[in-house]
Amino acid sequence: MNILDDHQVNINFSNLIFAGVDTTSNVLQWMMLHLAQNPRVQAKLRAEAETVLGGGNVASPKDYKALKYVNV
Repeated sequence: MNILDDHQVNINFSNLIFAGVDTTSNVLQWMMLHLAQNPRVQAKLRAEAETVLGGGNVASPKDYKALKYVNV
């Protein structure tokens, strides 16, 4: 059985963290590109967010359930 030393654990942990960040940023970039290319969809999402969130910036779990267009 091989045991990783502290340096190897640190490298592997960093790779996992950065892989998750990279994936998330790529998904957000594609989402923003598609929204920019589809103003009708962008307007519908904005209207739903304004209605459900009421001008607030932070959504609660209850809010996510009410965002029907986002969850399609």
